[in-house]
Amino acid sequence: MRNSESKLSLVVFVLIAAIAGYVFWQSSVEFSVLEERKGGLGYVSDETWYVSASRVILVRFFKAEPRQVEKYGATVVFSEKIQDEVYLVILSRQLGLNITFYRKIPAVYVAGSRDMVQEFIGRISEKYTVDVVIPGWAMPDREHIHNYLNWEHPPLGKYLIALSMYALGDEPVYWRIPVVVAGTLTVLLVLLVLEKLTKNMLIAIAGAVLLVMDTLSRALFSIALLDGYVALFTTLALYLAVSRKYNWALLAGLTGALFKASSLFTVIPIVILLARRDAKIKQQPGPTRVRAFILSALFYTFSAVLLYLSMLTLASLPLIAYMGVVDWFTRAVLGSAKWHLSVKCIGAHCPQSSAPWDWFLGLNSFPLYVYPGGRVLYATGITPLWVTSAALLVLALPAIYTGVKEYGYIVLFYLGVFSGYLFTWILGGRTQYSFYSIHLAPIVYVNLVYVVNLLTSKNTVNKLISTWFNLLQGVLDKLVLY
Repeated sequence: MRNSESKLSLVVFVLIAAIAGYVFWQSSVEFSVLEERKGGLGYVSDETWYVSASRVILVRFFKAEPRQVEKYGATVVFSEKIQDEVYLVILSRQLGLNITFYRKIPAVYVAGSRDMVQEFIGRISEKYTVDVVIPGWAMPDREHIHNYLNWEHPPLGKYLIALSMYALGDEPVYWRIPVVVAGTLTVLLVLLVLEKLTKNMLIAIAGAVLLVMDTLSRALFSIALLDGYVALFTTLALYLAVSRKYNWALLAGLTGALFKASSLFTVIPIVILLARRDAKIKQQPGPTRVRAFILSALFYTFSAVLLYLSMLTLASLPLIAYMGVVDWFTRAVLGSAKWHLSVKCIGAHCPQSSAPWDWFLGLNSFPLYVYPGGRVLYATGITPLWVTSAALLVLALPAIYTGVKEYGYIVLFYLGVFSGYLFTWILGGRTQYSFYSIHLAPIVYVNLVYVVNLLTSKNTVNKLISTWFNLLQGVLDKLVLY
């Protein structure tokens, strides 16, 4: 019997992985086709920054060239604006190259055969001062893009993008392979979390399928942004926490923060779980146990900070070797913290920002992509499902104290991650964007499916209603006395 169940689970696992991978991959390919049709450079949303920084890191720090499959191209940046553009046009034509001029930086992009591109660079270097040559897909036309390293975010995600450029090719579909894989793994982890909590494969499949269907998931797991990796390692941390492997869960959360620091919000529920475990082990009276919990929480918080800084330093060694420890720490640690807690851009030309609660209501959503017909793809989930999930979280809170203790894991991660964004907003980071909410998406659907399953029990529903009724009655009684 167990053998047949294992085989069935494996079939389901493979099938869900295939569906998720196919959906995210097709979405990434669709973006590439659409961009090609409208004559764009292929970058979608903030890929402009992350992919460009990845290419600069690959070329400058690792001294490697991205793989170019069909043609060879390079962005040639000059030290000053070129006045005689006609000369460059004539030279490129003589060598059989296509040339494109940049307007926001003194640069050109040339493409054709490798030998002729190299010949072009050699000959113009005799007449003009070439600042830098960046081989690969054309860099975006943005000021200082050839020196942009995306200091505000840790480097691991950019390393992955650079690796895919180097090993597979410097084209949009290849930039996005790592995040497609991350999305597929996230869906599988949602499946595993729900199966572990409910012991019901159909419930687990429902949660995984809903995450794949979500418009936010399909977008963010299809383009080379960093938030998808945060979602992956947060869901991994949740799975490890549900498995009571809290130390490993902490490591997973910190690893996610090497892609983007917002994964540190995942550490909040894990620290609480670790501190609760320690306080429970000591078997002390109430006040002493509370004191033990607080001391343990402080210890694990301090340990997590030290461990994260150590991991970040190791991951950043190529950057440190290039620019020195002090400059790196100033930019990548202090500068990053300041960036996250500041208002980054306000005004008519800035992207639409939102508050964390807007993400559940579908308000002030970030425009990720404008389709050729003018339709806009907004970074927002399926609003009715997100609102329902939040409402069910509130409704089911008493379940933790009425015999459904495992629900506490979902509640801790849900509220812990959300509180991180909320505190950041309160502390000054008001320009948050709705695509950050992919971090919460797996937890939203785990909670939604788990609670709906919970509410199929009439006994559980009665307990929840009774608990809330008693609570509200107590509040009303105190208000009347007051």
